[in-house]
Amino acid sequence: MTPASPSNRIFGDYTDLFARLGATLLLTFYGLGFVILGVHEAHYGVFQFSPLRARIFLVGFAFIVLIALPAAAHHYKLAYYGPLEPVLNNTDPKLRNYRDVVLASGFIYTAWLMASMFNFVLVSAPSAKSYRWRHAAAFVAGYLAFLGMFRIVGKKFAERPRTASAAALLTAGAFMACLALAGVGTSSLTLWFWLCGIGAQHVRRSPDRLRFALDFRNWFFVIVTLWFYIVAVFGTMPPRIGGGAPSNVVFYLNRPVAWLDHTPASVSLLDETDQGFYVLTAGKSKALFIPRSDVGAVYFGPVEDVGKSK
Repeated sequence: MTPASPSNRIFGDYTDLFARLGATLLLTFYGLGFVILGVHEAHYGVFQFSPLRARIFLVGFAFIVLIALPAAAHHYKLAYYGPLEPVLNNTDPKLRNYRDVVLASGFIYTAWLMASMFNFVLVSAPSAKSYRWRHAAAFVAGYLAFLGMFRIVGKKFAERPRTASAAALLTAGAFMACLALAGVGTSSLTLWFWLCGIGAQHVRRSPDRLRFALDFRNWFFVIVTLWFYIVAVFGTMPPRIGGGAPSNVVFYLNRPVAWLDHTPASVSLLDETDQGFYVLTAGKSKALFIPRSDVGAVYFGPVEDVGKSK
């Protein structure tokens, strides 16, 4: 037998590498998606563990993408802006802890920008609410105070690092409070990006990544971040991009079922399996299971569209 040429060996090495990397990514997507989807549905009383669902991979993929955004902002040095440039360039080892606090607090600005850009795609449209000018005024005032305070922090950091660190934390907290008071829909997504950015900052500054990953004290932060994603972010994202927000559908029932004695029936679809549908009905906080045998047809849209058709 003739030995394989160098080009064939190189091609085989790359093929093996890509195969292992692809398998690792699929397992990661599946594991994260399985946990996120299971915990989210358990909140509605659904305890189904169907392992063969394509939605699981999509949920895990969306989670990894949202983590990669703040990590990429740190990698490409897009995490901070002008007023914090003096802090970023300060390399005094005695001020490292204070510098980390200030930069972590300042990342709230980048987190808000990312949340604002991706909010229209990632988050379902909220229900219409009355707009209050005093809320908008509070947000604008907080935003301007945020810019002014971080400019002062950047100038005074070398002279008073402890005071600058405390001021940076208070400013970031005040900005998040302004987002909440103004009723801005990006508040949860902003806080999620902020938490991920803080985690990416610590990972990047750790000299030993393996020891960092095995340190159980870091697991608590990971668990809290994952829990916040499930509770505050995942439920607001539409299912088409890996979220868990219930979809408005119309069921045409073959016979009346519990809490639905008329047809067509407008419900919120939580999940779908081969056996039936998990839905949310008006006034109920837990899911209702409707077998497929009880459903004649399903319209995946709002009930208003049904009234327009004959």
